[in-house]
Amino acid sequence: MKRFYLVWVMIFYLAAIYTYRFWNAVPYAAGWDQVDFSLAITEFDLVKMQPHFPGYPFFILGGMLFFIFIKNPSEALSMLNMTLMLLTSIPLFFLARHYLSVNKAALTVMVLQSVSYIAVMTGQPMSEGAALAIIPWYLWSLSAAMKKNQVGIGIIPAILLGLILGVRLSYAVFAAGLIFQWLNLFQRHGKKAVPKILLYCFIAVMAQLVWVSALAFNTGGFVYLFQLAFGFTEGHFSDWGGTAAVQGQPFWETLFFLIGWNMLWIGLGSGNVMVFIISMVLAVIAVIKFKNALDLKGDPLSILMVLLGAVYFLWALFAQNIDKPRHILPLLLLIVFGVAVISLRNSGKFINIVVGLFILAQTLTGLYYVKKQAEEMPAMYQLASYLEKKEEKFIVYTWEETRAFQYLEMPFSHKRIYTYPLFLRDIKDREETSIYVTGKAVEGFKQQGAEVEKEFVKVSEFHSDPLFDPVYNQIVLYKWNKNSGGESGE
Repeated sequence: MKRFYLVWVMIFYLAAIYTYRFWNAVPYAAGWDQVDFSLAITEFDLVKMQPHFPGYPFFILGGMLFFIFIKNPSEALSMLNMTLMLLTSIPLFFLARHYLSVNKAALTVMVLQSVSYIAVMTGQPMSEGAALAIIPWYLWSLSAAMKKNQVGIGIIPAILLGLILGVRLSYAVFAAGLIFQWLNLFQRHGKKAVPKILLYCFIAVMAQLVWVSALAFNTGGFVYLFQLAFGFTEGHFSDWGGTAAVQGQPFWETLFFLIGWNMLWIGLGSGNVMVFIISMVLAVIAVIKFKNALDLKGDPLSILMVLLGAVYFLWALFAQNIDKPRHILPLLLLIVFGVAVISLRNSGKFINIVVGLFILAQTLTGLYYVKKQAEEMPAMYQLASYLEKKEEKFIVYTWEETRAFQYLEMPFSHKRIYTYPLFLRDIKDREETSIYVTGKAVEGFKQQGAEVEKEFVKVSEFHSDPLFDPVYNQIVLYKWNKNSGGESGE
């Protein structure tokens, strides 16, 4: 028992932090996507955007199972994510064991499970948490498949990739892992491996068809499903999707934002100076010790992780919304794993102390944010509560907030609005009604030529922590100035 004392420490550590996290599961659906997922728990309907395309069927199915016992849809999804993340300690341990001793593998698990930003994001009712938790199982299965030339093991990565994409399709680039596995098999066995590779390809396709067919059944057929897919994809890779490719920022500015802000400051530091400094010290140690890891340059698992990290980095840079740091979660997982493994190989007392400080700082920060996220009312909820108390006759025009109002079943009138001319037409016959507009809509009007300083008066402002929601952590409510003369601009 003394020989593997850190394994027992790891078990106690995981039991303690996850008891706390489960107790503080997130009860709110704070944004458009979270509302989509929460609504899907009680009624899965892709046509109604419950959830939006691509449906995330395995994620919703898991949420439905938890909903049997936890009657808050958002909380059920939060509990699902955290349960899966706890279970991912198993493959993380064995992946680390590939490089390290038993005790240091246990320490690596604690390093990864302590990362506060991962703790916060996996606590939200979003599909990233569940998909992220499956990735280590996928990596472990790929490692096992490359070590053992057995069909039963070789098909597991293909099945797990189907599970990952049925939870979150935007992780499709991890299919590169399957290609790497098949190339590795061909390299070792030549043409004799072709039948197995074809079998694995077939299993991979079938694994995807399982959830795609379920979606087709839900929507009324493959044709309509593809129409939904095209419509969503067209919007997602347009200005409203906010992907890096369409944001119009200089490339170097986008690159710096992704690495410096999303990856380092938010991902590793959770916006906390002390956590950031300790994380950077450990990262620098890993960089300095990297030359000691060159003996791993021919190791298939190491090459695989570097490959997947590089592919996902390019995906995050060019095809994801960099305004949302949560999109770097898989990259964060791979980087922290690499930093931990490289640092702990042949580590001395000083490095062990730094690793301990990293775990302590990240854990305490994570516990603070997990509790805060569970207790702090999101800005959208604050806005809804504020408007619900108003006694005057009014309507509020929004950008995305109306989705949350629908979910909360707010009694007041609200409407999503896209363009300023349409807004002017819509309010023309509302002379006896107070007109309120949210800040995101006003920002859109300004881009379309509205003189917002004259036409809108700021009424109130609502705040929540930007770490939880970088887009809707600050909501400004405006009131239409009926004396501005703006309606004549129609």
